[in-house]
Amino acid sequence: MAKQKLKILICIFSAGIFLSMPLFSNDNSECYNYESKQKGFMSYHGKRMKPELSDFCVVKIKAEKIKSNRFAITFVFNVPIDPRTVQNKFIKINGKPLSEKTKIIYNKEGTALRLMFPKLNTDFYSIDIGNILSFNGAMLKTQHFENINDGYNVYFGKE
Repeated sequence: MAKQKLKILICIFSAGIFLSMPLFSNDNSECYNYESKQKGFMSYHGKRMKPELSDFCVVKIKAEKIKSNRFAITFVFNVPIDPRTVQNKFIKINGKPLSEKTKIIYNKEGTALRLMFPKLNTDFYSIDIGNILSFNGAMLKTQHFENINDGYNVYFGKE
């Protein structure tokens, strides 16, 4: 019984110290912005990237039917994209902006964008994609891709 009371007191004391640390510590907010204070670097998923401007383009497109009523198109880019700039109105399938039922998924590196949407009443799709920023600040010019169907797999350059 005494051991349990001692354990409880230690837990309460430790929690009190842990919770009061921000009250007694100095303002160390610059520690959290260490990478942003270094010239020429920006933070991206915990990595440091040099913001070198380069052409921002699609290097691969892969399309596949994933279920009887769903279709997926994956775009691979030559540099990581900023997911905050991907908007439904800037990606058009067969001339129409993405619907709210479209699911957008990114890979860990940020170089791939996968669109999963309800299958349309057509075997071939055309895609317009653009106005997306990369993490190095380059803008993806609107690009048009046609005749995309199940099994479509095209490389446009080196990955």
